Amino acid sequence: MKINSDILLLALLLAMAVMPWGNLRAQTDPAVKKQIESIRKAYTQAKSDMQQNDSKDFNNKNDMLVSSNYTTPEGNTRETIHYYYRMMRDERTLMVYYQPYFIVRQFNVGKRQFYEEYLFEGHGPTLTFVFRKYADPKGNPVEERYYYNFYGLIWKNLKGTNNGDEQEYSKKSLELLSAFNSIMNMNP
Repeated sequence: MKINSDILLLALLLAMAVMPWGNLRAQTDPAVKKQIESIRKAYTQAKSDMQQNDSKDFNNKNDMLVSSNYTTPEGNTRETIHYYYRMMRDERTLMVYYQPYFIVRQFNVGKRQFYEEYLFEGHGPTLTFVFRKYADPKGNPVEERYYYNFYGLIWKNLKGTNNGDEQEYSKKSLELLSAFNSIMNMNP
């Protein structure tokens, strides 16, 4: 049984080395700090690109706004999803496709307002950042920031009373990408 316990110990140590340990790991791990810094730079660049895209003088607009109104048990809901994307070309097939780099989602549940941002990078694209801002049921402000790499969550920063679930937002990002692809990247 010595071999099995050695393998188990090695597996646990390896898992601990790659597991996200939230703020503590981010504060102590230089590699995570570097990734967060890179994500913040990408966020700043994306915001600059979005501002240019929204400029009246910019001719090469690459954005899509989806707006919907519906009724829920909590009341009337209005939701807008703003996709900012880039035109890409598949190197193998040379076909053009569109890839979001930033998504802004705003909606209400009854009288409560929610604001979300999703930042993507790479050819996946890979989710790298989620920002959420809303008020809890008592009206207290809440902010959530989630930083991801290819393997998953690397750091989160939560302010206020929240029940944020980084897995939920990762899943939501895939749903938003799927909706985008069904509209913008349909094969002719």
